[in-house]
Amino acid sequence: MPANPASAVDVEMSRDGRRRRPVPPGPCAVWGAYLTVMGWSLLHTLRRPPTDRMADLDVYVGAVRALAAGRPLYGYVAPSGGPFTYPPFAAFLLAPLRWPPVPVTRLLWTAVTAAAVAGIAVAMARWVPPRWRHRRAVLAPATAILLAVSAPVLSNVRFGQVSVPLAAIVLLDASDRLSGRLRGSLVGLAAAVKLTPLLFVVHAATRGHPRHALRASAWFAGCTGLAALVLPGESRRYWTGLVLRTSRIGDLAATGNQSVYGVLSRLELTGAARTGTWLAVAGAVAAAGLWRARRLARAGRPGHAAVVVGCATVAASPVSWTHHQIWLVLAGVLLAVERGRPGFAGLLLLGVMTLPVAVLAQVTPHGLDLVVANSRALAAIVVCCLGLPGAPPGGTGRTGERVPRHDADPAGSRPAADRAGELAGLR
Repeated sequence: MPANPASAVDVEMSRDGRRRRPVPPGPCAVWGAYLTVMGWSLLHTLRRPPTDRMADLDVYVGAVRALAAGRPLYGYVAPSGGPFTYPPFAAFLLAPLRWPPVPVTRLLWTAVTAAAVAGIAVAMARWVPPRWRHRRAVLAPATAILLAVSAPVLSNVRFGQVSVPLAAIVLLDASDRLSGRLRGSLVGLAAAVKLTPLLFVVHAATRGHPRHALRASAWFAGCTGLAALVLPGESRRYWTGLVLRTSRIGDLAATGNQSVYGVLSRLELTGAARTGTWLAVAGAVAAAGLWRARRLARAGRPGHAAVVVGCATVAASPVSWTHHQIWLVLAGVLLAVERGRPGFAGLLLLGVMTLPVAVLAQVTPHGLDLVVANSRALAAIVVCCLGLPGAPPGGTGRTGERVPRHDADPAGSRPAADRAGELAGLR
């Protein structure tokens, strides 16, 4: 029997004879709660009517099966009424979905989404200021739960969407987590599936990484070219006409579309007036977001910068459905943990991204209902214009100096770098 019973609980011996502290039960319990939430979300989805049960995943499966049977890819219409709206490379990449039974596909698809959410949460836990360092083990699964109950992730599970997994690989690439020779590859791959990540190519160029931008462009061109070789007719049809037909995607005036274009549509602008206003406002918001992201990246916060660029894609794209808006949830998390206690701006944004704004707009007094109905689009614009303050987790500052990493700081705090990072993000 050991002389100190507590040490037998707190410390265990590894195979090489060194003492090793086991994983504390707290984080494991929170991760278990996260898996429970994702499981509940899946069960809730499977209880919906057949036409509202992972309808987008049904489009993917049905479209690639129709293509394999020799029928036109863009002529396919699912039982829910949805057509296939992605570039041809997406069908090429999704081709394996035609083999498993639909129930198995749904289960595997949800597992991929759950893994993507967990990966995003773990990455974000590494970006928090040093004052949160002692809580990082619990912060990662807690962030995963916040993401899981947010409207974008719930929508992604409900429709069987690909948005969250794509956001995860874009974030992995744009936050400089890949090796130098791979940076840009995942952004280019994601852009070949959905076009909005192309803004991250511009971000790589403006932040002073032209090689990464060129690599992303090469991957995008290569994937698109591969699809053109395999599916020449479908590629010609998409790139010469369908790519501009946003009407195929749905009612862009619906509250779920929280882009600048959606706001203008709800304001009943039409025709050239709507198009011209959208181009001007979306271009200005995207430019502001890229500028803020550039400053954040040069202050040593590539992850924060990537989130700002993601918010810019939400605002600038003509179509930004709920499952596209995951970037706003990430911005809310970063704002919430900026101080030693949860910040009001972050909690407000997380509330906006969790509550059903379409329902709230219907019960809001006249005059404020329009603000509530467009609150997520307004939040995206604010994030792009003001940026995200926060302590830099490491990287190169605006003058080229190395910014210390908090996880390498034995004291767990770098007040000077903290203040420098805040100023860089607020100016």
